[in-house]
Amino acid sequence: MVNHLVYEDLEDVIIVGWSYGTMVITGVADRVPERIRSLVYLDGIVPRDGQSFYDADAWSDAERAEDWAKAEAAGMPGFEPPSSAERMQQRFPEIDDAEWIAARMTPHPLATLAQPVRSQHPGAAALPRAFILCTADKTWEDIPFYQIIDQIKTDPTWQYREVNVSHIGPLVTPEPVATVLLNLIDG
Repeated sequence: MVNHLVYEDLEDVIIVGWSYGTMVITGVADRVPERIRSLVYLDGIVPRDGQSFYDADAWSDAERAEDWAKAEAAGMPGFEPPSSAERMQQRFPEIDDAEWIAARMTPHPLATLAQPVRSQHPGAAALPRAFILCTADKTWEDIPFYQIIDQIKTDPTWQYREVNVSHIGPLVTPEPVATVLLNLIDG
């Protein structure tokens, strides 16, 4: 993403990170904050300086080890295997074509979940930020990082929105998510 912003000479960009992608946009903002207008965290983690995905989402050491053991058992050491169509359909019943989605998924490198995000550029902290919570498939008890959401909701430097779709909603019911995103842009 950093190279794309630099090589295409893009500026005044609004970057949306969904799910794990919120870790990515945090890192990108730290590298090239001068090219970014704002960041939108869409139903994902908001890491603090030095936190990995595992840290920010409050995974126990046992859960982390289980991830690596599952990867090993699946014959994909170091990579989280993609979800099967059956597993996705079970977790997200609103998916109409789980086979189509599953065919396009790739293994996720587990090292990225353990790698901390570092804040080194002072301009990154000043960027405007928004958080969109997808509420249809969760309660507050389901959200390990709920304390951060409570902080965001009362922090005047953040914009906070909710959308009544599941976590997979941006893929299977994009219209409500697009509406919230456009309303954030319009302001």
